Order: sequence, then C-alpha cells, then structure tokens
Amino acid sequence: MVRDEILCYLAEVEARAGNWDAAAAHADEAYEIDVESGRLSGQGHMLFPVGLVAALRGDIKAARLAAERGLSQCLSNGDLLDASCHRWVLGFLELSLSDPSAAMQHFEPAIEYLRALGAAEPGIIPCVPDAIEALVALGDLGHANALLQEHERKARTQDRPWALATAARCRGLVAAAEGDLPEAIRALDRALDHHEDLSQPFDLGRTMLVAGEVNRRGKRKRAARLAFHSARELFAQVGAPLWIGKAEAGLSRTGVRAAQPASLSPTERRIADLVAEGRTNREVADALFVSVKTVEANLSRVYHKLGVRSRTELTRRIADPANHP
Repeated sequence: MVRDEILCYLAEVEARAGNWDAAAAHADEAYEIDVESGRLSGQGHMLFPVGLVAALRGDIKAARLAAERGLSQCLSNGDLLDASCHRWVLGFLELSLSDPSAAMQHFEPAIEYLRALGAAEPGIIPCVPDAIEALVALGDLGHANALLQEHERKARTQDRPWALATAARCRGLVAAAEGDLPEAIRALDRALDHHEDLSQPFDLGRTMLVAGEVNRRGKRKRAARLAFHSARELFAQVGAPLWIGKAEAGLSRTGVRAAQPASLSPTERRIADLVAEGRTNREVADALFVSVKTVEANLSRVYHKLGVRSRTELTRRIADPANHP
C-alpha cells in the first residue's frame, strides 16, 4: 500500500476519533501526493477525507467542492464505492444544515449501493444512521423503521460498538417520533452504555443532542438541559459549529439562553498566540511542554470561544487588537 492510500485511511480514522486537525493534515497530504504525481485515477478517492473533514467542520463551500468533484471523478472511473462515500458526505452536510429532504437525495443511492454490494459491515460507509435521522425528520417512519431493523441486525451480528450505539440512538429517535417517550429514553440509555466502548466524541455529542430533545418533549427540563449542554461541549471540543448551533437551539427551547463566548484562559491564550505565529500543534506542544492532545483540546475551545473555524481565521482574529478576548 502506497503512502497516499495509508494517509487517506488514517484521515478517516482520525476524523471518526474527533481529531480533525490531524485528519485534515493527512487528507490534504494524500490528495497533494496524487496531484503532484499525476495520479488522476486516485484523486476521486483522496478527495473523500478532504470533503469529510470539511463537512464535519461546517466548511460548507469546501465540503461541497471536494465531495462533488470527487463524486464526478469516481463515477467517471467506475469507482462506485468511493462515489457512495462522497454521497454520504454530501448527505451528511445537508443533514447538518437541517435539510433532510436534500440529504436523502444523496443517502438513497449510497444505501442502494451497499445493499447491492451485500455489505455485512455496518460501518463501511456509515450513512445509515444519518439516513434514519433524516427520514424521522421527514415523518417517514415506515422507511426509517425498515432501515433501522437492518442496521440493528448488522450491529448485533458484527458486535460493533459504533453500530450498536447508533442503532440505539436511532431507536430512540423513532420511538420518540411514535410518541413512546419511555422507550425512547431507554433506547438512549442503551446508546450511552455502548458509547462507553468508543472514543468518538462527535457521535456521543449527537446522542446527547437526541437525549436532550427527547427529555425536553417529556418535560424533563433539567435532564434536557444537561444533555444539550453536554452535546454543546462535545461539539465544541471537536470544532463542529453547525452542530453547536443545534445544541444551542435545543438549550434555548428549554428556556436557557446560549452562553456567550467566554474569555480565553491563560493556557488557551498562549496556544492561540503560538498558532497565530504559524506554529504546528507539535511545535506548540514542544514549546509549552504539553502533549499534542492538550494543544488540540485547547485549540478546539479557542475556536469555539472566538467563533472561528480555521487557523487562518484565528490568525486574523488575534492580529486585531480590538478583538482580543
């Protein structure tokens, strides 16, 4: 396996683990290798993690550009697996933007491909839980239930913690939509149990977001607020602004106003200054005698507090004295 292929898979692993700076670095390098070497046939594949990270980060323009270009290249090369990956990215982006109808236009052909492939592994293209969420939002509970039963079966057969967690979350969504709030809460409790076997903060945040909404509907305001707050913190940790907005909207529906951005702590301020100087996360860690993980966690909080989404935006914000927190 050549370096670009390894980097591409590493990017997807880091994306699922919530290490989005690392994922972006791997994805960009993999794509650059193919561009510089003239490997046109591989560029559609390498654009998948580029688009995925951009979509997770809420960079709408970059995500659409990478995924649409990658989809076109993959279809022209007859690469239906990676074409379906790009369709998942486009569908996830629309779901993030609260447009479930547009999301399903992308999810449906990806799901049909997986069925034709006979894929037993539920996470090969992890689009099914997103599609179930979109279908519930559209009120198509029959279709949602059919997909969910298939996802639950694969999750149990393969015993995959991610699939078990997302299946239970989706069961909570469907039960809540059917008006069975006690069953929805039980399903979400099962989902949280499965999340203990994972290290995927973004997916945990999505489960907490659903738990907040279900508890709000059940008039359990305190539980709803705690769940929405946890979701917001998890989304802030990884740097997912579109989903932070969903958590804050949920909080507002419980009668709690979204917190205003707080001032940076001394550690956050120092890390922000060093990043603004153009240093990498590793260089910042070495300068402050901390781990790279510590730098990444603090940098995610800085992004959230300052309302920025990239190192370039952070540099501009830090360079303007009027904007100093």
